[in-house]
Amino acid sequence: MMSRCAVSIVSLLLTACIETYPPTRPYDLLIAGGTVVDGSGAPRYRADVAIRGDRIAGIARDGVPRDSAADVIDATGLVVSPGFIDNHAHIATNIHEYPLAENFIHRVGRTGRAGESGVASTFFTREQRSELQQLERTLGIRMERMRETL
Repeated sequence: MMSRCAVSIVSLLLTACIETYPPTRPYDLLIAGGTVVDGSGAPRYRADVAIRGDRIAGIARDGVPRDSAADVIDATGLVVSPGFIDNHAHIATNIHEYPLAENFIHRVGRTGRAGESGVASTFFTREQRSELQQLERTLGIRMERMRETL
């Protein structure tokens, strides 16, 4: 009888430890002290932005406790804003030099359309032809070729 009681107590203690350690935090990331420009046209404001997974879980003007997130970025003096879609980018003129548009997207974290109409020209090598064909299969389209010499 005593051993059964001891086993029960040890079991309860282990269960309590497992449930409380490590401490769970409601957020994965906290962007603290930044100036939020939310894209709505409203005035900018100082706030903390809490992220859970790949979603914004909360925006608090009065702050979020730093220990409520696994990671914290101090954004004091920085602007926190969503990504941007640039409908009139001139990335089509040098896309062959930067095929991933890394000179454009990495600057601000934005998405652009190649050319005003969304159409752009680029060069590709014989070695890249299979990549182009795979892209066409994935998109379910055939891309127009100005002149195909391959």
